[in-house]
Amino acid sequence: MSVERRLREGFARNANSLDPWTELRLEQVLGRHKRRVRIRWAASVLAAAAAITAVVAFGPRLVERVIGTPDPAAPSTPTVVQELSGAFATIVEEGSSVVRDHDLAGNWSMRLNADGTMVVNAPASYGGVLSAALFEAAADRFRTSVFEQDLCSGQGVGIYAWSLADGVLTLTPVDDSCEGRVAVLASSTWQQIP
Repeated sequence: MSVERRLREGFARNANSLDPWTELRLEQVLGRHKRRVRIRWAASVLAAAAAITAVVAFGPRLVERVIGTPDPAAPSTPTVVQELSGAFATIVEEGSSVVRDHDLAGNWSMRLNADGTMVVNAPASYGGVLSAALFEAAADRFRTSVFEQDLCSGQGVGIYAWSLADGVLTLTPVDDSCEGRVAVLASSTWQQIP
């Protein structure tokens, strides 16, 4: 018998006597992989459920923090004294540092609407935000959120005493920590305009 043939027969006998349990090992590996996939899938479902729960529980507070928490003193359902509805104009004189620092000097006008909104027009030198201003007027108080988005950010609403006589509106600060708003609203009187 040739050497080659003896080697082949010997290898064949050895191969038959050794059972590497390939099939068993393959099943074990596949089983572990399937368990890992199920665990990852379950963890993803739990993470998604936790994220949805967090959005439902903390989403409104997060939006309030990003956008700004409504001030409890801010006008929500405005009360407007009808005689205050209309347009008014004033001139803010340059003098104080707050007027110079924020370019507040010049001609200002405001329209107070019966629905509690106010439209404010500033001199060209002022570059701040004037939109979304609200006011509320009672018999002796005038509350407003004007300049709340930039010049008076984080300082809440301004509360003023008001009087209107012969087309002249006078606003006197009662509680307003925003110097810029006080300078615009209360440094001089407002003339009613048609």
